Amino acid sequence: MIWEEGTRQVLVQISRKAMQDHLAGLLGGPSDRPLTFDGPLDLSTGPGPALRRLVLWLVAEADAGSPPIGPGLMAQQIESTLLSGLLEASHDHVAQLARKRSAPRPRRLRLAEGFIEAQLDQPNTPEDVAGQRASRHAVCNRPFGNGVAPRRWPSGVRRGCRAPMPT
Repeated sequence: MIWEEGTRQVLVQISRKAMQDHLAGLLGGPSDRPLTFDGPLDLSTGPGPALRRLVLWLVAEADAGSPPIGPGLMAQQIESTLLSGLLEASHDHVAQLARKRSAPRPRRLRLAEGFIEAQLDQPNTPEDVAGQRASRHAVCNRPFGNGVAPRRWPSGVRRGCRAPMPT
């Protein structure tokens, strides 16, 4: 890179292992090859400006003597956000990430979710959901792919959570 005299610079150093681990978490498992970026991240368009503001906020916090990156839960989320922001750049795993994001949910699950969301004001049992969707009771009692018990999912939706609640 070539900078003009007086240009302010912020260099962000991230370990390859941290980036590969984050990518593996997003992909649902380790990649078959190392992550390779195609070039610089455009900080003026798309997700770039948000990443730029996040990095500048981190710098301001560090300058004020209170760097938010550390052992706490909030720091872990900030680090994850920073790594995800960098993955918005062009790299050799873009297609894998796009496929993972658009992975379809099983039809039975989509139908059950639709039924439950349409009836949020009513108490539903797994039998109600099974009866509406011609599913066996055993299928409705089997945990979803993420380990969430179907009996707990409706209560999570009623509380305003769109994703299945953890068990």
